[in-house]
Amino acid sequence: ETGVGALYEAFSRLKVDLEERGWFDPAIKQSLPAFPERIGIITSPKGAALHDIATTLRRRYPQAAIVFAPVLVQGADAAPQISRAIQLMNEHAACDVLIIGRGGGSIEELWAFNEMSVVTAVFESRIPIVSAVGHETDFTISDFVADVRAATPTAAAELVTPEAEALTRRVQDVERRLERTYAQLLKSKQEQVTRLAASYGLKSPRVLLGLKQEQLDRAEMSLQKEIKQVVAQHQQQVERLDTRLMRVPMRDRFVQQRATIEQSRRRLEIVRRLLQSKQQQVRHVLARLDSVSPTHVLMRGYTYVEQDGQIVRSAKALTASSFDIRFHDGTIRAKREDGE
Repeated sequence: ETGVGALYEAFSRLKVDLEERGWFDPAIKQSLPAFPERIGIITSPKGAALHDIATTLRRRYPQAAIVFAPVLVQGADAAPQISRAIQLMNEHAACDVLIIGRGGGSIEELWAFNEMSVVTAVFESRIPIVSAVGHETDFTISDFVADVRAATPTAAAELVTPEAEALTRRVQDVERRLERTYAQLLKSKQEQVTRLAASYGLKSPRVLLGLKQEQLDRAEMSLQKEIKQVVAQHQQQVERLDTRLMRVPMRDRFVQQRATIEQSRRRLEIVRRLLQSKQQQVRHVLARLDSVSPTHVLMRGYTYVEQDGQIVRSAKALTASSFDIRFHDGTIRAKREDGE
C-alpha cells in the first residue's frame, strides 16, 4: 500500500509540473493525417492490444502499411525500450502516425508510460502520437502529453484511419451534388435564353434586336465558362478521392468501389455531352434569330417605309405626302409626286 501511495503521489507531482510547463496545451498538439499510408504501433508482441489494433486496421483501412516495434510494456526495461522505439520511428520517418499503448492494469503495471523518458519522447515526437494505455478509466502522463488520447487500443486504431465505406459514401455524395449543380445550372440558363427570346428587343424590328443579340452571345460565353469551371471543380474532387483510394493496391473488397467510381465518371461524361447539346441548341436559336432580324434583311439591300412612326405595308396605306425610307445604315425623307 505504501508503494502504491508513493506512485500516486509521484504521478500527481509530475502531472502538475508538466501542466505548468505547458506540455498538455492543446495548441501545441499535432493533427492526425486524414489518409495515412503507414501506421506505426509500439506495444508488446504478446498482448491483446496488438491484436485489437491490427484487426481494426485491417477491417477499416487495409491499404495502409503497418510498422510494428515490439517492446516490453511493464517492468524495469519497459520505459527505455518504449522511448527508444519512439525515437527510432522519428529518426527513420517510419510512419505517418504512431500508436503507443497496452491493455489495462494496475498503476504499477502501467507505470512505464509515466516515466519521464517516455513522456519526453512522446512530447518531442514529430510524428503525431495516439496514446492508448489501459482501459477507458486508466490514465497515464503519456495520455496527457500525446497528441490524442484513445480510451482503448481499438479506439486508437479507429481514430487514425478513415473508414473505406465512408470514403465511398463521400464519392457518391460528391456525385449527387455534381448532378444537382448541373441540373440547376442548365435550368437557369434555359430560363435565361427563354426570357431573352421573348423580350421586346427580339420582337421589335428596330436596332434593339442587335443589342439583345449581343446579350445572348455574352450569355452563351458565360454559360460555357461556368460549365467548364463546375465540371473541372467537381471532377477534381472525384479524382482526388479516387487517387486516395487507389494510392496503394486495394484488396478484393475495393474492386466494387473502383467500379462505382468509374460508373460515376461515365455518368459525368453523359452530363457533359448533354450540356454540349444544350449549347448547340442555344447557337441554333441565335442563328434563327439572326436570320429573321430586320437589320439582317436590310443588309441584303432591302428597305422599308415608315409613316408617322408606323411601318407602311401597302401603297394604299401611304396617305401622307412625305414619309421615311429606312436603309440598314440610315433613313432618308421622301415625298410623293404622283398627285395624291
